[in-house]
Amino acid sequence: MIYNNYDNPKIPGNLDRSAINIRQFLPQSNQGSVIITTRSSRVSQGRRVYVQKLLDVKEGLEILSNTSGRKDIAEELIKELDGLPLALSTAGAYLEHVSMTLSDYLRLYKASWLKLQTTSPQLVSYEDRSLYTTWQITFNRIQQQNPASASLLKL
Repeated sequence: MIYNNYDNPKIPGNLDRSAINIRQFLPQSNQGSVIITTRSSRVSQGRRVYVQKLLDVKEGLEILSNTSGRKDIAEELIKELDGLPLALSTAGAYLEHVSMTLSDYLRLYKASWLKLQTTSPQLVSYEDRSLYTTWQITFNRIQQQNPASASLLKL
């Protein structure tokens, strides 16, 4: 079971009425696994697993090349995606299915980030914007191709 983006936990000191206590949704079982993803340092459920940025550009090139099926990967795109493995994989999956040059994707990425800044002001302080932006690009594509699927993803 995966709970994604648990960024507003109901904990002492958080006065936000929309905060959620995730414990009520956790299964009462001793088998299986539960993964909770969050950007909040205030969440203290279970054991923490830190996903770190790749320090070696070659590793980023390998991820993007493997997921996109392309060999002409530019380091500029790796650096723009800030070395985040999931952002690199998401961009690679998108590039695998869309006929687009890497420079066109980079322009699309930068334009998408600028749009997100104006439509989602809270993202201005979100350092690792690359993952959110790559997901938004993919979501926009899904929305164009199949609005019903996009609606399901919003649930």
